[in-house]
Amino acid sequence: MTQLGKLYGGYDKLPPFEKAIYDCHTAEILFEQSDYAKAFSAYSKIFASHSTMLRNQFHHFARWIELAIILEKYDEASRLLDSIFKVYVDNCHESNGVIGSTLYAELYLASGKLDEAFTSISHAKSLNSLQVYFHHEIRIRLLETIYFAYSGDFEFVRRLAQRNMRYIQLQKLSLKKFKYARCFHLMKELKNVRNPVQPKLISKAEICLKEFDSGYDKLIGILLRNLWNFILAQHSSGGKASKKFQRSRR
Repeated sequence: MTQLGKLYGGYDKLPPFEKAIYDCHTAEILFEQSDYAKAFSAYSKIFASHSTMLRNQFHHFARWIELAIILEKYDEASRLLDSIFKVYVDNCHESNGVIGSTLYAELYLASGKLDEAFTSISHAKSLNSLQVYFHHEIRIRLLETIYFAYSGDFEFVRRLAQRNMRYIQLQKLSLKKFKYARCFHLMKELKNVRNPVQPKLISKAEICLKEFDSGYDKLIGILLRNLWNFILAQHSSGGKASKKFQRSRR
């Protein structure tokens, strides 16, 4: 029991709002522990009972939607996004609009709707143009790099990844210690993919992907692994990326 619970004399004596927030934090802990199905179920139960009371808890709404995407409940994720974040996206809200646009982009990348993903990534970039929210900025940059990697233009992806690594350095973060930097480093080396793929690159990719296989990073991990499997499939078949994935670089 948290200090707040002890202050009130136990969970059952918590006021309704504090009890609902406590339950949200409990669901988020399940997310952190990689128990995604239980976390989604917990959030669903909480918001079914307290949606009005918790209407401003956008952090937890975002976690709930992330879990839906992780569990491949794409229709549910889309419904939640439309009901909670669409109004902020459409009205270009600089905080919740960025969160919503990023979640839409992740949903579309996960479900293979790349044109829609590009639109959402572009919108998220425009709303966070001043790079006020560093966490969202890094996530948006990674989603953008993943999107363009589907085009097969690995030279452009290399330049994009290199630019993002320089951005990380400007934030006084270590390229060796910051896990997203290592992710961009992997993306930078996709240009070295050959048929057959170099064993050293495969090993490096697996090490990087494992860092995103659990906890809060699971959704990014899924997107990265989907991309890596797509690239491997393209090269094992000797084919090129579908024209569907080509897009001029804006």
